[in-house]
Amino acid sequence: MGNEVRRADITAKCGEERVRERVEASGLPGCSTQPGGRITTSAGVASLGSADRDVEALVQRAHAALYAAKQSGRDRVVVARPQPETEASPFI
Repeated sequence: MGNEVRRADITAKCGEERVRERVEASGLPGCSTQPGGRITTSAGVASLGSADRDVEALVQRAHAALYAAKQSGRDRVVVARPQPETEASPFI
């Protein structure tokens, strides 16, 4: 699969990006007391790939993507890289 972007990854990122934008535009109560006067959203998304051995591996990849989003400036969505192909997943 290499660096190929999967359709599920694009769908997940677009969906989460819409959530992030809605939070940004919401004007939720308390925004003025937050750093920069606004609430931001960082997200990590992952889709189940053929190399994922279990759900925990999927969650770990999404978690790593979340921290990559936070470390790269926050208020963004990062898609997890697919797990390298090694063995067939029991989920697919």
